Amino acid sequence: MQKFIYAATFIALHMSYIQATNTISFFIRPYPHVLDQGQMNERIHRRGMRQKHHLPLPQSVVRPGVGIYALYGGYITLSDRNGQILLPRLETEAQLTLIVTNRLTPILMAGNTIGYWQIPEHQPYAIYHYQQISDPETRSLLWNVSQGEELNDRRIPDTAIIIISPPDSIYIPLGASLTQPYPSLVLPDMYAKKSIDSNASALYLLNLRQFFGSFSVRLRQIPKGYVLVPHL
Repeated sequence: MQKFIYAATFIALHMSYIQATNTISFFIRPYPHVLDQGQMNERIHRRGMRQKHHLPLPQSVVRPGVGIYALYGGYITLSDRNGQILLPRLETEAQLTLIVTNRLTPILMAGNTIGYWQIPEHQPYAIYHYQQISDPETRSLLWNVSQGEELNDRRIPDTAIIIISPPDSIYIPLGASLTQPYPSLVLPDMYAKKSIDSNASALYLLNLRQFFGSFSVRLRQIPKGYVLVPHL
């Protein structure tokens, strides 16, 4: 049933795949869950087993980060079976805004032309800022992830990556992590908690399918090559 919903949503949203020169990618990993000794003993007891020795605490995965949707620059995609999200890189600067929310409102200019996206009033969201920095001592290249400020009028920046999920279901570590100076950006891992409901997000996005039609692209030159830019 879950696979059917993902496939149906892909078709309904008229997704377009474009092979871009440079990309933005990241993995949504399963949030680790550790059973305490009492929970472990209870599971063993329910299976009709008796524990005679102290057992090590196992670490189990509660849910993979599969089927989580992301929007960016007119594109829509979802995390694959490995939890990876892949998007074309449309900006030349090595800094990004990422927003996690499960409800959006399109503010229209004319017809189906979107002026911008807005988060409905009282709808929770989380905002993060990613910026590449250089460590002055080691000269290593780092991603610095920080909590962003509240949005003015809840208006989403045009260049933001949007993760469709309740903000408390996605854990994004803050601080610095190592990266490499590649033209394609690889963001630090983030983590999906057990409370996330990918099916609900897929069904909700069916209401927005009319805003994701086909579009043309053009090349933009950057210092190390070209990127494909959507031209609406």
